[in-house]
Amino acid sequence: ASIILFPNHLEERWGVSSARDLTAADIGYLVQHKPAVLLLGTGRIQHFPQPDVIAPAYAHQVGIEIMDTMAACRTFNVLAAEGREVVAGLILGS
Repeated sequence: ASIILFPNHLEERWGVSSARDLTAADIGYLVQHKPAVLLLGTGRIQHFPQPDVIAPAYAHQVGIEIMDTMAACRTFNVLAAEGREVVAGLILGS
């Protein structure tokens, strides 16, 4: 199952199974937590969603970085250690 990481907790079972299945509602759910930076780990390879899918991040003025899931995990650790307001949506197994 895919997960959502916050600096202080983990939300298991994010209902996204692949980057191609991402919807604007999925991104909207992540940005409702008001991070300064949203990291999107798209699986084993970096996959850029369509602009309409990531539009909620821009609408809420949240920076979004899209990368493979391993890179997103490393980046999350650095940003969280710096005390940044970061959320990571991590797609696993695709």
